[in-house]
This record gives sequence, structure tokens and C-alpha cells, in this order.
Amino acid sequence: MKKRIISYLIFVIMFALTLTGCGTKEPTVEVKVKDSQPSITINVDEVYNYDYTQHFTITEGGKDVLVTKDYLNLSNIKDEVGSYIVICTYKNKMASLSVIVGATGTATIIKMVDTVDVTSVNVLIHDYKQYFTIADDGQAVIVLKDYLDLSNLSTAQGTYTVTCTYKGASESISVNV
Repeated sequence: MKKRIISYLIFVIMFALTLTGCGTKEPTVEVKVKDSQPSITINVDEVYNYDYTQHFTITEGGKDVLVTKDYLNLSNIKDEVGSYIVICTYKNKMASLSVIVGATGTATIIKMVDTVDVTSVNVLIHDYKQYFTIADDGQAVIVLKDYLDLSNLSTAQGTYTVTCTYKGASESISVNV
């Protein structure tokens, strides 16, 4: 019985060695794709001629790889006011860039969410600016607290509205307390 067990163990070990082999494995290649900034703002008339490749870098094995349009998924981009995503993919690694498209000569506000859940303790001190992006003639504008209407917020349980207004443009989000 012992001989049979020893023979079986030797067979399993030999089989395992056969499967792993004695050859060399190919070195692992590290591929990184990252965006240079999380979002950009452009005018409607720039959408199809804009060079989105400048916002991505790719490195493979520590060496830079030239980013070409072939690596970009531009299918979501439209020449309409709104917020869109450009995705850069290289060897199953990806990064995304948020593109805010604004109308030429006008202010545009994009809301990042429709609804926010906030506790009653934080409702009056919560940073609501993070949910809005403003573009004026295609240029990013810093969202200031002065642009937000927080007057109807309350610590009582319920649903309230926060509105961001800039140069005649406005967007609102719901706040659940």
C-alpha cells in the first residue's frame, strides 16, 4: 500500500513538473494609460477637429507610446451642448476624459448628478459646487458658492432643490435629506 501511495505521489510530481515546463516565460509588460487632466471644456464648433490625444499618455515597459486617434473611442462625442466621455484604450488598459461641450458665446452649466443624498447634519455645510461645471464661451469657470441658491435647504427630512445660476444659464439638482 505504501509503495502505491509513493508511486502515485511521484507520478503527480512528475506530471506537475511537465505542465510547468523548464522553458523561460516572457517578461511581464507593464502598460499604463492615464489622462493628463480629468476634464476639458471646448466649444461646439471644436468638437470634431479637437486633438483629444494630447490629454492621454501611454507607457509600455517604461517607454512612451505615441497616442493616436486609433486608441480613442470618440463615439459618444456630439457637437451639442452637454457632457461627454472620451475613452483611450491600449492593450486592455483604459483611461477616460470628461469633455464638456459649450455653445460659442454663451454660458453653459452642466450638472454632474440629478440627485444627492445628504444627512441632516451635513445638509447646510455640504459642498454642492462639486456637482456643477460651468463653461463660458468654451472656457471653464470656477463654480463659486455665490452661484448657488441654497435658500430652500433645511435640516428637516425631505427633498430640496439646489440651483446653480451663471450669466442667465441655470441647472438644478435635488437634495434628499
